[in-house]
Amino acid sequence: MSSPVETACPMCGKRYRVRPEFIGRSGTCRSCGTTFEFQPAQDVTGPADYMEGFRAVQAQLEARLGPSNGRVCASPIPLYLDLQRGRAESLCFEKYIPGFAFCTCALSLHDQQPTGAHGNYELMMCAHEPLSFAPECIGAIGAYSLTAVIDPGHTIDLGPNQPPHSNMRGLLAWTPELKEPVFQLYGRPRTIVLLIGVTEAEMNACREYGPEGVVLKLKARGEFPYTTLERRSLV
Repeated sequence: MSSPVETACPMCGKRYRVRPEFIGRSGTCRSCGTTFEFQPAQDVTGPADYMEGFRAVQAQLEARLGPSNGRVCASPIPLYLDLQRGRAESLCFEKYIPGFAFCTCALSLHDQQPTGAHGNYELMMCAHEPLSFAPECIGAIGAYSLTAVIDPGHTIDLGPNQPPHSNMRGLLAWTPELKEPVFQLYGRPRTIVLLIGVTEAEMNACREYGPEGVVLKLKARGEFPYTTLERRSLV
């Protein structure tokens, strides 16, 4: 009897072992629901070092968000050096939207990040102004993403960590409006998850009724995809 062949879902990276006669047939991924053709999975190694991976992710981000302004928003202790206290590094993009889009770079390559619905992911937050809270927030949430999955539709209660003197209480994770949000890198699918600041009432509405209604209100008021600390609640 021939040995099973390992195959992988092209969307989330979930791996399966199938009999050789099933290669070329299609099946549905039990993890994310994607229908895909069974093909032998490739054993692909990661980057040689952190900077190689950083530059590879940067190229993928710039292909989708436009050029970064060259400034790396880094914490005193980068996440890849200290998992307990470190924060993810991020880049700033000024061409994606009117304003500023901050996106982590190389977070999706961290071997401890659990795979989300669309693969591993970077975190993005957008602001009308060069808001210092944005890179600080996604840098800190980057550490959280190494212990829990953040998928579009999820909410994160900031609790005592909410910004002082602001109306924002939590974060709503959503899919950014990109032509190709998922990209392949080092043999795995990766994507960008947008984090939007929401009030306590909006966060409760997302949890009780689903996030779609809140997102529609944000778009109708021209507030999507921005995080604005002093914005009044829309629900």
